[in-house]
Amino acid sequence: MAILSNGINMITEFIGIHNRLDNKRLPLGTLISGSNIDIDNSNNIRRRSGYALAASYTDITASYKNYVIDSGSLIDIISGHVLETGFGTDIYKWCEDTNRIIVYGYKKGYIENNRFIDMVIPICPSVVTNNSGTGDLKYITAVYKNSAGLTGGASAPVLLYTGDTYIIITASGMTPVIYESIENGQILYNQQSIPLDEWQIGSYPPPDNSVDVEIFKTQLYVAEYIRQDNKTVIWFSQPYMYHRFNKAQDYFAVPGKCTNLVSTEDNLIISTEDYLYSYNGTALIALADYGAPIGSTYAEHDDKRVFMFTNQGICRLNPFENLTKMNYDSNIVLSAVSQIVESNGYTKFITITRN
Repeated sequence: MAILSNGINMITEFIGIHNRLDNKRLPLGTLISGSNIDIDNSNNIRRRSGYALAASYTDITASYKNYVIDSGSLIDIISGHVLETGFGTDIYKWCEDTNRIIVYGYKKGYIENNRFIDMVIPICPSVVTNNSGTGDLKYITAVYKNSAGLTGGASAPVLLYTGDTYIIITASGMTPVIYESIENGQILYNQQSIPLDEWQIGSYPPPDNSVDVEIFKTQLYVAEYIRQDNKTVIWFSQPYMYHRFNKAQDYFAVPGKCTNLVSTEDNLIISTEDYLYSYNGTALIALADYGAPIGSTYAEHDDKRVFMFTNQGICRLNPFENLTKMNYDSNIVLSAVSQIVESNGYTKFITITRN
């Protein structure tokens, strides 16, 4: 049984309740409530009689959409399928683009087509040769390829004679792909005649100690705190290649410890314990002389506006404005989590804090 805005009617399928807008603004025939749960005298929601337990877990340490990490295993709770194991009890951050959900912590990878793909592909060491000193010269290098077909970075190509023998260092779970130039040539090709991407030379997997993660435009940004210098290095990947980082040039640094990376349409917002920064892909500017606590303290509205709970209240990030500074009076919290909730025509930004 369901209550409709124009009376009571039977429905054959439950497809959701329209409770985000004021009832008076909804078209006739819209489902506005459902007798699907029990509410006790204290207004607490409880399971109604006749329910069945869909799944049972023992130690959930992270979750995002329909995925959880339970006892070190990444699980799709809809199908019950275990995508990957070995996640431990580390803190994990999540973000996503159109096709991929990034899972970032002790293990670093992404979910695509309900499959976990590891992003950590080591750079292939330099080729070992025994130079004969005769014949034409050519260049050679190699990259590792994992079981999902992702290729990692290459060491600088080695110059050798065509008659020389060489050794490729192997790595567990990786297949080496060799690239060679023709005699006295400069461009390196694999056996399928595909040239080596010059960006692969000197590119590395995501930094081991990086924690915060966000996708901004076409690149993956990660934050690594350098405690002895009290600064955070923000690394960014090659475009669309979230698993490859050029550590020689693709980074910038901000003072203090990063607490969050937040992407808006035009800028990447970086919060530290003491400051808020904005980065548009080329320039870094300071937004405010106060920071934000750790945790998912931000949320995006359907209209693309992004809001964030900071140490000085709630801010809109695009364009930046502190919405509550004049009315906000609270101690700085250790961590927080925020979300936007829409109900009965009201939009609320709700934050849960931990002191």
